[in-house]
Amino acid sequence: MTTAKSIARFDPVTTHPVEESERHYREVHFPWAQRMLRERPQVLTYHTNRVLRQYDLRAAWNQRPTAWRFVLLTFEPGRGLELDGDTAELIARDHPNCLRNLRSCPVEETLLLDRRCGQTSLQKYLVELDRAPGVTADEADHRLDVLVDGLLGHLDRAFGARLVRRNRVLGEGATVPVVEEGQRGTGELRPETDKHAYLELYFDDTAWGDELFARTEVRSLLRDRCFSTLETYHVEERCGLDRRSTTGAP
Repeated sequence: MTTAKSIARFDPVTTHPVEESERHYREVHFPWAQRMLRERPQVLTYHTNRVLRQYDLRAAWNQRPTAWRFVLLTFEPGRGLELDGDTAELIARDHPNCLRNLRSCPVEETLLLDRRCGQTSLQKYLVELDRAPGVTADEADHRLDVLVDGLLGHLDRAFGARLVRRNRVLGEGATVPVVEEGQRGTGELRPETDKHAYLELYFDDTAWGDELFARTEVRSLLRDRCFSTLETYHVEERCGLDRRSTTGAP
């Protein structure tokens, strides 16, 4: 069985300044979540991705970011977060201090490229894809395949490219408000979702990642009206937990 995985995205609250959401998430929420997840042996990895820059129409990185943070979790096959009621309540009560619009999705990961050779530091880029209204999942899958095949063609000869993962969304967790929308998970899945996929790309350095994304052909690949959201972010990845051994899953 393959490792289970989820990817969540969320925004800072609007009830106080973004800087306060950032402080609370970094100094309170993350350390608490890190230790809470450590106590759950089925949780294999916990990573946060903070958006640093966003890809723009000129194939540069001057777009005002439309995303704030993403959280990536992996689990033992067939397992999940499996929160008890008290812990779920603690989380829901803390979210109004820092986050809203939580959209958490189980995903199916496919490893597309792996050229790691012992590196201890990499730069990460994350591509987020949501289906446009009226576009079926099959249509979006086809367009995603075209995009991925095109990117891999460029990555095949890209200096400093190390790792690429495709994550196809399998569903989206339902939420309800606490103070603002999307602050309490219900434990159920929404009937449907427009979230479709995430791509993770790692490079030795931003010089090489930016070089790839500066190509006109790559910018063209990342414009597809099949997707209402097709955004690329340079992110800071922080590892909160990793139980994998050197012989474990990549």
